[in-house]
Amino acid sequence: MKRREFLWMAAGASGAAVLGGCRTASVRDNAALRAAVDGYVAEGLYLGLACASNRGDLYVKGRRTLDEPRLPVTADTLFDLASVGKTHTAALCALLYADGKLDVDAPFTKYLPEHVLAKENCRITVRDLATHSGGFDNSKPYMTSDAKKMFAELYRKRPVWPRGTRFCYACSNFVYLGLIVERLTGMGLDAAAKKMLWGPLGMTRTTWQTVVDDPNVAEYPPSTYGGERLGTRKRRIGERNDTCAHLAPCPMGNGANFSTAPDMLLFVTDLLRRER
Repeated sequence: MKRREFLWMAAGASGAAVLGGCRTASVRDNAALRAAVDGYVAEGLYLGLACASNRGDLYVKGRRTLDEPRLPVTADTLFDLASVGKTHTAALCALLYADGKLDVDAPFTKYLPEHVLAKENCRITVRDLATHSGGFDNSKPYMTSDAKKMFAELYRKRPVWPRGTRFCYACSNFVYLGLIVERLTGMGLDAAAKKMLWGPLGMTRTTWQTVVDDPNVAEYPPSTYGGERLGTRKRRIGERNDTCAHLAPCPMGNGANFSTAPDMLLFVTDLLRRER
């Protein structure tokens, strides 16, 4: 298999507040990477960036805070992964499948019998959840700080289309997958990820917990999560940016964990290795 080049770019403390990984044909060496990042910051597209590639490149630029003190992005800066964190949930499911503990073609209610569909001959599989094809939409009736109500709404959410008939990106699919991971491991997501995934890969700076006490975290502007809606107070730097994740009483499988560019490079490099 042809060797793939992978560029991981984490951006925070900016109006766009984008985080993502991508392969790109325009950044083929470290000089081109630096030129591209310098241009992004100079144009105001991002206030700060941390980038790494499996060629061994690592480059940081700009700052991680919106106001004073104006602190720089470093290789050790933590970024809120947002929905990129879903890939960690999927990886945990894959590891459980490889260990024979998870049947991806079984109804997901086999593992979450509390769900209302468990009593209705549910045919939506774990695989359907992972591929966003089970029929659930992206409505979020579970978006509440009341833990009891949150789980009640999650377990009574119904699909709006027949399974397999359309793709719809729905955060609830990965919330369910995260709950399945917890059910099968007997651990919370953070503990499961540290034992099964992050620990073995050496990802020592990655966590599903909030990181308000960490001195090196990227700040995100209020516009990225809707400010004070739903009565939430202003986020502190290091709290989960996504409103649902912020309100949830514990880490959820739809993402909002924290990591650094070097840590995420360890993750994607392992994915590329397994793909060969």
